[in-house]
Amino acid sequence: MLKFFRNHVVEVQSVPRSGLVKDSETSNVSQLSIYDFKNRITLFWSKESSGEILPNCLEIEQDAIYYLTESRSNDRVERNLVKLSEMEANIKIHKLMCTNQYQEAHQIATDAGFPREIQCEIIKEYADKLFSQQKYDEAINQYIKTIGFLNPSFVI
Repeated sequence: MLKFFRNHVVEVQSVPRSGLVKDSETSNVSQLSIYDFKNRITLFWSKESSGEILPNCLEIEQDAIYYLTESRSNDRVERNLVKLSEMEANIKIHKLMCTNQYQEAHQIATDAGFPREIQCEIIKEYADKLFSQQKYDEAINQYIKTIGFLNPSFVI
């Protein structure tokens, strides 16, 4: 099943369960994935091992994604409501920069309308990383993008 949340695609599918499967267990487990095709990244991925995502119980609202899971054990059925909400752009940018995904962080800052000074700070950190990896030509190309926004002494 495919649905859309803002500019993202939400997919729920049934995939084979890994490991040994007992006769009483189903051989599939639900997988929920959220993709951002513009930035070419998977934003969220989860296999619901605790239970199946009920196919008709995925709801997309303006601020969040809600889905219902169901698990069975013996004669007992347990249902859980799960809410996924998108984190703020500044938190996304920070997390991407911590994992050295500077270009993705810059794209999100641009899309979110962050001031050019903040975008240049992201570019500068990327250039610093390239410089520390001795990729001098690439670093210089990144530093050039910050001209007019960062103090020249930062680059020297």
